[in-house]
Amino acid sequence: MRRYFKQLGLCLLALGMCILFTQCEKDQLPNKENDGMMMGNVTNDGGDTNSSLPVVSTNNVTNITSSSAYCGGNVTSDGGSTVTTRGVCWGTSQNPTVNNSRTSNGSGTGSFNATINGLMSGTTYYVRAYATNSYGTSYGAQ
Repeated sequence: MRRYFKQLGLCLLALGMCILFTQCEKDQLPNKENDGMMMGNVTNDGGDTNSSLPVVSTNNVTNITSSSAYCGGNVTSDGGSTVTTRGVCWGTSQNPTVNNSRTSNGSGTGSFNATINGLMSGTTYYVRAYATNSYGTSYGAQ
């Protein structure tokens, strides 16, 4: 009987160790798609706490015609990683993403302008600027 309890105890100890070690994972980065809200600092594996998504704002839409409009944005921070692409995205639903229609207006920080083409007259479109770095894509206000 003692042998049985000893084996049971060892099995439970081994099971506990397995559970303990499987629960210890590296910190994961937050969702890479930011819906216009700046996320807190992201810690990468190197311990750098100054790296995060870019900060971008959306300019007013102007020069609206029946098939085009003029817009742009301003990337004020690269989040500690080079902005590889920036532009505006638009769609007929709120909070468009880069998976919708989009322009590509260079890289890096600073202001940029974009012309949105192919619009349909009488349709409401939602527009916002975006910027992408190695941590993901962030969006300006709609």
